[in-house]
Amino acid sequence: MAHLRLAWVLSGRGWADCTVSDKQAKDEVTASYITAAPEGLLTAVTRLIVGETECRAQFEAEPTAFRWIFYRDGTNVWIRLLELAHGSDHDNKGTEIWSTQQNIDVVA
Repeated sequence: MAHLRLAWVLSGRGWADCTVSDKQAKDEVTASYITAAPEGLLTAVTRLIVGETECRAQFEAEPTAFRWIFYRDGTNVWIRLLELAHGSDHDNKGTEIWSTQQNIDVVA
């Protein structure tokens, strides 16, 4: 299974830069850290661990948003990261900027 890394760095007043990578690709997104972005991501991962098969988290970058979509099938997790022009947009309006398939233990 591929390596998974997430780095969260405060980059200015109210903002954080997030870098996500595996052995195949890397991408950087911005999040307002005055939102519940970190908690939302941790909640989604927790829901996967307890057996949910699909969950989401969202980073607000005002007006852009970055939506994390997690799909679980057995011990495999597929993660898609979408960039959306507006946080209220449907998934199909987003552009996939990064994705990976990992074992649930790696994601946890």
